[in-house]
Amino acid sequence: MRPLEHAYNEYMRTYTGCMKSTPIPVLQAISKFPLLKDKIMTDSALTVIKAEAQNNILGEDYRKWDQHGCLTNGWTPFGLVRKAIEQVTKKYESEIHQQTILSSQILEKLTKCKFNLSNREEAMKKHKNKKLIPEYPDIALWTDGSLKREDTDPESDENISGAAAILKISDPDPHSTIFELEIHTTVQIERVSSSYETEIIALQVGITSLTEMNPEGRQIHIFTDSLSCLQQLATLPYKYKYTNAVVNDVAENLAALTDKNTVELHFIPSHTKEIPQSDKTDELAKQAAVSGDPVRP
Repeated sequence: MRPLEHAYNEYMRTYTGCMKSTPIPVLQAISKFPLLKDKIMTDSALTVIKAEAQNNILGEDYRKWDQHGCLTNGWTPFGLVRKAIEQVTKKYESEIHQQTILSSQILEKLTKCKFNLSNREEAMKKHKNKKLIPEYPDIALWTDGSLKREDTDPESDENISGAAAILKISDPDPHSTIFELEIHTTVQIERVSSSYETEIIALQVGITSLTEMNPEGRQIHIFTDSLSCLQQLATLPYKYKYTNAVVNDVAENLAALTDKNTVELHFIPSHTKEIPQSDKTDELAKQAAVSGDPVRP
């Protein structure tokens, strides 16, 4: 580490233009560079996680090398990385998600989707002007995820998570006696460690149930309070690149819906007490964490 630290410190001096006598902590404060060991640990962890998620040769070799635990932690950061990953995995009963390659055909079809993105403040302004939610949506899909960590609930010994979707389908036939069909789907999620996972799984569950109904010639509106999920779907890379398997599945189903329908996705702020549909889906997601059908991401 000493040669690396020396070179790193000299680079900070050059970057900041400070004198030789400037203390290292001052250099770090001015340059805002991370500590060298932290940077090595972070980059090493990302390398390990990506390799295992993509199940490539590096990932396979790493698992073989470390299958009985790293016996030489002193000479490489990977032993420390493995220890950190194992601690998190044990605490949250999580696992590294598999990644797959999203095809260019799917990406092309996703361009047909319209993404209505905004921040919470802008969305609430639109809602007051009655421009956030279509007045009479043909097909409306509301999704939400719920995660309560065990470390925020003294009475719980484990994470409680769930995902829910409410699908409302209007009847285009004016002579029909069925004015609207409403379908609720709830799942209890095992081994999840972030709220993002619950939100993307909620989208997966809802969009899958809609795709299975084979709608044709319909106006489909999908509502979620997860801006991160929508931004990821709206900005998927236009080249071969590994993507989380759940995201891949959501993208494929969205692409299938665009073949014969018009699809719009909307960001809807949650916990506002002004949007009944959002509050209803949120409550259903909380119930799903307790009584939904168990699934693993």
